Amino acid sequence: MEIVNITNNLQGIHIPNAKIVTPWSNFSGVKDNFGSSKRNFTLLLPPDIAAELTANGWPVRSQDPSRVAEGEAPEYYLKVYVQYHDEPNRKKYDPKIHLVSGGNVTDMTAETISLFDSIQFDNVDLIFTPYNWSVGGKSGISAYLHEGYFVQSASVFAGYGAQTPTE
Repeated sequence: MEIVNITNNLQGIHIPNAKIVTPWSNFSGVKDNFGSSKRNFTLLLPPDIAAELTANGWPVRSQDPSRVAEGEAPEYYLKVYVQYHDEPNRKKYDPKIHLVSGGNVTDMTAETISLFDSIQFDNVDLIFTPYNWSVGGKSGISAYLHEGYFVQSASVFAGYGAQTPTE
């Protein structure tokens, strides 16, 4: 984990080799069981990074202790939101998300990011930023994706069509 300067008054958290909990991802923004349609994904955090973020007020969640096998360490999670803006003057704040697949890099948009819900990733390098919120007497920090490189896992069939099989 590394703190990076994004602007003069905004810092982000850089997590190289991040792990995403794919079944808990909602890049498409489909309404979930709680009625939220915010695009998001869940980041699996190493214990040291989880401890540091927790100490700084980030909403890190830990695995239910009853689900942790004896002798194993619990897993730690952080929900990261992915926000695209409809207003033309706010599009400059949209996250910069890049899909690396088969040696090609594709810049993702609000229209294409939903593809991530069905993709497995070998590697993810990302930067997220804090949003300090306060509503109805409660306050906290939410993580928002600022930029990320998502490297798609190669399919078993990735080489098909590139060459003719021989017997």
